[in-house]
Amino acid sequence: MPFIYDLLLHEDEPDYTLTQHLVPEGTMVETGQAIAVLTDGKMDFHLPAPMQGLLVAWLSQAGDCVNIAETIARVVCEGPEVEVPTSIPQRLG
Repeated sequence: MPFIYDLLLHEDEPDYTLTQHLVPEGTMVETGQAIAVLTDGKMDFHLPAPMQGLLVAWLSQAGDCVNIAETIARVVCEGPEVEVPTSIPQRLG
């Protein structure tokens, strides 16, 4: 049975600005795949998908400020519903 999860930042993360989507809606993403680029104003970060699934909606757009309280994207997964970890951005370079 499929289930939907909301892509959220890990609770210890600061606010970021979303600068670029790396995959369009309707794309299958793999666990750990970089799906967006974020910036804190000094450095850029890849936002990894915490779990494999179909990215069905971007809820944040380029230029939006994202934080731990905001859903960035929605992903549909196959299988029984499980707890999906929050995402920790990975520094580029």
